[in-house]
Amino acid sequence: MAFVSTMHGGARAGVLDSRILRLFLALTVFAGGFVFVEPAPYEIVFLAFFLLTLIAGLKFTPLIAIQILCLVGFNIGGLIAATLLGFDTKIATYVAVSFYLALTAIVFAAIVGEDPERATTIIGRAWIAAAALAALLGIIGYFHLLPGADFFTLYGRARGTFEDPNVYGPFLILPALLLVQTVLSPVGGRTLVALPLLAVIVTGLLLSFSRAAWVHLFLSGLCLTYLMFITSTSNRFRFRIAAVTALGFLASLALLAGLLSIPSVWEFFQMRATLVQDYDGGATGRFGTQLMALPDLFSTPLGLGPHEFGVRFGQDPHNVFINAFAAYGWLGGIAYFTYVILTLMLGLRFVFGTVPWQRFFIATLSAFVGLVLIGLVVDTDHWRHFYLLSGLIWGMSAANLAHARFQQAQPLAARHVAA
Repeated sequence: MAFVSTMHGGARAGVLDSRILRLFLALTVFAGGFVFVEPAPYEIVFLAFFLLTLIAGLKFTPLIAIQILCLVGFNIGGLIAATLLGFDTKIATYVAVSFYLALTAIVFAAIVGEDPERATTIIGRAWIAAAALAALLGIIGYFHLLPGADFFTLYGRARGTFEDPNVYGPFLILPALLLVQTVLSPVGGRTLVALPLLAVIVTGLLLSFSRAAWVHLFLSGLCLTYLMFITSTSNRFRFRIAAVTALGFLASLALLAGLLSIPSVWEFFQMRATLVQDYDGGATGRFGTQLMALPDLFSTPLGLGPHEFGVRFGQDPHNVFINAFAAYGWLGGIAYFTYVILTLMLGLRFVFGTVPWQRFFIATLSAFVGLVLIGLVVDTDHWRHFYLLSGLIWGMSAANLAHARFQQAQPLAARHVAA
């Protein structure tokens, strides 16, 4: 592959030179859209993919070693906290899932770091396919278009192929952003394919009635538009971004108006659109409970342990950072916070690099920013696509760093040849 052979002098083949590994990479990402049973198909396919990458000789760069250090610290903190409670099946499963998901982030970072252009293309297409299918099934379920389609809803909300509408909705964000980029930068007839897919995904997301997903889409969309605007060197393309954004906003309003004209959708929307629900406010609401829990978190350096927050306070933390300190202790909480901050810093540092995968980088960073922000009101530490997104950012950052060093070395190499 061009990137691997260029950066490594053709000394070895890239992992993704193997057709079977490219297939398993696509299957792994696609399987991430089907999380209605535990363990999910994703876990099984990823394990096979991981073993194949080890056989193929997957390499880890020094930058990814920092990622590994953060994730190991996070999980060691969780292991210590879990040990204090004693390992029943539920706690052992929680710890195992945490370690396993951390491994997925590391493997995706290594894969993308070695072969970013090919890996991001495969991942993007597979994720869009999974999201489109999940959203389509969510729409079918919400409107009862097929017998038994209620399986794809929960409490009157579309959940697609997920257990929870609040996870299903955010999963659709990156594919939506990638399709927006396709519409902004049309190549051949791709826009004709991208627009219907985008409409299906956004409709499915709206019908999840997940306030977090709605905010996530809005924030990530703003971030995407801003980054594409400032990284473009073409005034013509900047004008296109502004024009398409305005048209997209109007089209979104028209789509929303059409959905809200359906009485059942309107009634549910009125209920869910309230910023603070009954169970959010008050001394016993989610925010009051978080404040109530802070003294316990400050006084227990080793943490409360997995699920113990809910046992003590009657509900989950609904804040991933609070949950990190509660379930993983101070070590885990600090490691998690450090990991998130470093991921954002790396993204902001390298997203401006002029590389073939820059637009995918912009979309991924935009999706991750929104996901981090909704983590303030949702527990996202066991969301598979959180680890996939963060792994992509570390991998692309490693690739951008290697690319920059290679570019800097070229003039020096040319001078040696000339001499």
